[in-house]
Amino acid sequence: MSLVRNIPLLVLCLSVMPGAAADARPPAPVSGKDGIPELESVLVTATRRAASNLDVAEAVTLVDAVRISREAPRVLAELLRGQAGTFFQQTTPGQGVPVIRGLKGSEVLHLVDGMRLNNAFFRNAPSQYVALVDTQAVDRVEVVRGSAPSMHGADAMGGVVQVLTYEPDFPEDSWQREGRVYATFNSVDDSVTGRASAAAGKNGSAISGGFTWQEFGDRTVGGGATVAPSAFKVRAGDLKWRHSFSSSAELMLSAQVLDQPSTPRIDELTPGYGQDRPSSSVYEFKPNRRSFLHARLRFYSQSPWFQRMELHAARQVMIDDRLTQEYTSPVQVSESNQSTLDGVTMQFNTAWGQPDMDQPELVWGLEYYTDAIDSSRVDRNTGAGTSAQGRGRFPDDSRMDSFALYAANRWQWERLMFEAGMRYSAFEVYLPASAGVAASRI
Repeated sequence: MSLVRNIPLLVLCLSVMPGAAADARPPAPVSGKDGIPELESVLVTATRRAASNLDVAEAVTLVDAVRISREAPRVLAELLRGQAGTFFQQTTPGQGVPVIRGLKGSEVLHLVDGMRLNNAFFRNAPSQYVALVDTQAVDRVEVVRGSAPSMHGADAMGGVVQVLTYEPDFPEDSWQREGRVYATFNSVDDSVTGRASAAAGKNGSAISGGFTWQEFGDRTVGGGATVAPSAFKVRAGDLKWRHSFSSSAELMLSAQVLDQPSTPRIDELTPGYGQDRPSSSVYEFKPNRRSFLHARLRFYSQSPWFQRMELHAARQVMIDDRLTQEYTSPVQVSESNQSTLDGVTMQFNTAWGQPDMDQPELVWGLEYYTDAIDSSRVDRNTGAGTSAQGRGRFPDDSRMDSFALYAANRWQWERLMFEAGMRYSAFEVYLPASAGVAASRI
């Protein structure tokens, strides 16, 4: 076995900060002043408020920016490999799913900047959609290991994986700017990863963005064998703008897009599970794409009803197109699948008495999501040169709507803490009529 083949041969990282610009990225939680490790981090996922990890009762894993930069994962879920209570499952090189305490897929809630990644495509089995978040734009990942239904819903029975993207903060009153160029080459799969990003801003206002370009060749495993086909490409971009209109109001607008033009499913294209031949001669996700638009309004108040309010509105469009052909079959199947997920959430934080960490604090809010599915299929006989419409992977024009109200309160007496929460959720699924099946509403 050649160990050298598994070591990146070239890593290039350039940071450009002209003028008086300072590094806007917050310090890593594991690196304290004078090199002394910090044991305390601020988390937001477990309790829906800023809280020290020393004051959170749930089991939480934090992956910070330093580790993300050091490991440079191919896909997002790879960051959780080897973490306590988590497992990384991968069927296809450009995909991967986190398994939290044995649960996966629709049993684990995935959030990006507070908004749901989960949609009607998610299923109980491993799903590839977490890989459609650009790892190069991620600042930290918070994982709640264990059931969190009162705060996050029924699909958080296994836990919550929240991805928080980079959001620069410039403390000075004069304009500052920063830039970064990052590139790697890895001989194990002849892969090249490049990232260019820039940010500018001043106290109360900032704009940032970047572009990621990745190409991965066929993977070489121990012993020198090559697994083919396992090559894929990634193109991703992001843009974020944040502005404070006053000391009590802040608006953030962001856009994200990631495209995998073609990703092969290896287990279908290589013999396995006791087979002496592949299950398919063609199996490609072609393409897989995620587009995300997000607006967030933060408002601070001295009202007795709340001291902090967050309003989120987002649209996520996810494309899961596939090209498949069974082994020795002349029929090639082309699928078109799209999920359009729109969501609006409101959250209020109310401190009873003085807004102090030792005072009771009520977190309450509501969520509404609607998901529309478009799905179609064309079967082409490559031998006869004919084609026919087939039944899509998902019911075409189906919808899934969800609404939830939640509240949770926290009391603390010196070293004793008590938390209680409740949640009401309602779901409606509409399935249109199809051949031999009447329309239904659940």
